Amino acid sequence: MTILFLDQFSQIAGAQRCLLDLMPAIRARGWETYAAVPGNGPFIEALTSCRVPVHAIPCAAYSLGHKTAGDIRRFTGEFPRQAAQVSRLIEHTGPDLLYVNGPRLLPAAAWAARHGPPLLFHSHNYLASKSSATLAGVALATARAEVVACCRFVTRPLARYVSPARVHVVYNGVPGPARATRRPPGKSWRVGMIGRTGLDKGQEVFIEAARLLAGRGAPCKFLICGVPLLIESAYLDRLKHQASGLPFTFLPWQPDPAAVFAQLDLLVVPSSWTEATPRVIMEAFSAGVPVLAFRRGGIPEIAEDGKTALLLDEFTPAALAGAIAHLVDKPGLATELAQNAAAAAHERFSVARYQGEVTAIIEELVFRKAASALRTGARQ
Repeated sequence: MTILFLDQFSQIAGAQRCLLDLMPAIRARGWETYAAVPGNGPFIEALTSCRVPVHAIPCAAYSLGHKTAGDIRRFTGEFPRQAAQVSRLIEHTGPDLLYVNGPRLLPAAAWAARHGPPLLFHSHNYLASKSSATLAGVALATARAEVVACCRFVTRPLARYVSPARVHVVYNGVPGPARATRRPPGKSWRVGMIGRTGLDKGQEVFIEAARLLAGRGAPCKFLICGVPLLIESAYLDRLKHQASGLPFTFLPWQPDPAAVFAQLDLLVVPSSWTEATPRVIMEAFSAGVPVLAFRRGGIPEIAEDGKTALLLDEFTPAALAGAIAHLVDKPGLATELAQNAAAAAHERFSVARYQGEVTAIIEELVFRKAASALRTGARQ
């Protein structure tokens, strides 16, 4: 089997890490792989290290969420070049499957594959913009594509375009084994956020909660680990300014998140309503670090309130500060959450389970396409 992967970013965020997680299983099956990626970020080097030949494809930076008039102009200008490049790559590589790892290349992929290989779209994010959801949905309907969704929540904007039979919910997998250890009570707690920094991730809410805790004399130190991959770096500068005078540490993106989790006593995830299922929660489960998150998006699909995490219904700095203080005062509860979450990580969120589910979908889709072609040939 030959697979052509398309990705809209050359930086490494959650979607790209999911694709890299899949590569060992792809190699183990002896499948041939190619990729098309824009830019020159570290994702290209990571794919190359997995022995995946990488080709260039144009894909500009667009606004997150609502799309501007400038975004529409850029997309309109890029679409013909994207479609032509995907068509050339299909002709050159002869793939049995076109695997699209983000929505921005979906229209071009659907056009190029209309008479070619089946298309599989991996949906990692909720498409909050009506224009983005419409473009992606029409492309999926046109190509009669199948969808792998990281949670049920992200399928909502696509439901009118894709039948339930062609949608497969596959939760991400993360490496193990679980650390499942807690620091002794009485020490200063290190509370942190890990992952991409951005308005939708809630770092500003976290900083305001930290300010409230510091005013109460809570025994906490704070950490933000990550970079603004998809927006200007001025946002990170703003965060550092807002955190001035507080016991904050800022770390850049780390290739080994386990080393950062080893420093944490609590992970907080105060994301916006569009959050899908951040893999950092599953990574914290595996690392034995308790999780405190807002009950938003797809998070309740992977975290059970009061058992594997604490989920908040009030999305304010005051509520977040109160919940952090509650866990600091009840370290036994934090330990119980961490232990339950470690068991959930082993049972529900292993890399092997994730690889097995996705590769089974790939095999079934390619088999059905081949069987359909044989039936068509027999009739002719």
